[in-house]
Amino acid sequence: MQLNGYATDIRYPYFEALTVQDGLMAIQHAQKVMSFYKEKLNKPNIHEIVID
Repeated sequence: MQLNGYATDIRYPYFEALTVQDGLMAIQHAQKVMSFYKEKLNKPNIHEIVID
């Protein structure tokens, strides 16, 4: 059973469809998420965040 070929066959079409604009939007969204978490973590009594 070859998982490697299966995984690449599924993944590559999506990557090829991405444009520079898609990449920039993803970066902007990531920056919004990070600034949201930084704002929350800067409140008093929060020393760490645990992600399960």
